[in-house]
Amino acid sequence: AAAVAPRPGLVARARALVDARLDDPPAVAELAAAVGCSAAHLRRRFRAELGLGVKPWIQARRLERARHLLAHSALPVRAIAAQLGIDDLQRFNKLVRRACGLGPRALRTRGS
Repeated sequence: AAAVAPRPGLVARARALVDARLDDPPAVAELAAAVGCSAAHLRRRFRAELGLGVKPWIQARRLERARHLLAHSALPVRAIAAQLGIDDLQRFNKLVRRACGLGPRALRTRGS
């Protein structure tokens, strides 16, 4: 049997679904079902197209959104963490610091 060409837009559709639910991103299996493939196939496609697995990409996307909100909104840090589905402010601070090298308040002050 001939190999089936990958469906265009599979990763793009999955990314759009995650972006719509950054506060509560779907599990990999749920995401795969929503775009019509297996979890293993979705993981392979993410790695091939983005160089990251699904979960690391979701985490990076959430932190990218946090960085944007810190720099471009007046929302309290706690509200930004909540928008990303992180109820523990200490955990949020640690994630931001690990990803950006600065804590949320320092990022906000720096404006980047």
